[in-house]
Amino acid sequence: METTQVERFSGRVFRGGQRSCWRSICVLIVLTLVIVLRSSEIGGLSTALVHAEGRTARFGFPQFQKITTSARASSSAVGTIMALLATLEEAGVLPPEGTSQANQIIHSVIQLQSAVMKSTSPEFAAYQVAVDRFWQNQHAESVAEEAKGRGLTAKVLGAFIAYDQEHSLWEDQKLAFALQEFNVTRADWDLMVDLFQQAETVFRGQGRSLYKVYQGWQMKVPGGTS
Repeated sequence: METTQVERFSGRVFRGGQRSCWRSICVLIVLTLVIVLRSSEIGGLSTALVHAEGRTARFGFPQFQKITTSARASSSAVGTIMALLATLEEAGVLPPEGTSQANQIIHSVIQLQSAVMKSTSPEFAAYQVAVDRFWQNQHAESVAEEAKGRGLTAKVLGAFIAYDQEHSLWEDQKLAFALQEFNVTRADWDLMVDLFQQAETVFRGQGRSLYKVYQGWQMKVPGGTS
């Protein structure tokens, strides 16, 4: 993802009185660094250098001079989480920039997406099958292919949260360990659930659906689809 593309997207997202573009720029840089490096290690994908030009320094983030990224495979995964964070931002539920919770939510969604897409735990795989079956029973649609192909979309996260209400991820030690392998803690999960449910409440009060809002953002982000 070229820096100029990042800037163009950031301008679109934050134009019109929304918060400054630091989150969009820094999230994309961090996501590219964390998610795509793992993808390239696993899949042996060809990589390209992207120059961050130190733009994150003035926002209090480490200065990334060069980031190794997959030119194609990263786009969808990065866009998925950018759309999710933009949705939470639009609901006004994200923690203030620069706080430990702001850093935690970015870390949490990155790492949970990695677990959803890359975990080899049989227990976690079985849990995902159960999540999909539960969602199909409730909504007559599957999220399995969406989780596999795009990662932690709003619908995938919503399915996990809904199923977790009845069958906690954290009661089974093997499931908890599978998440901890990807540095996802119970506190990380609880924060994601809290922000997601707050956003649902906000949009419902506006007569809107969180999932529809997410779809709107998904069309704007790198690798997004209609």
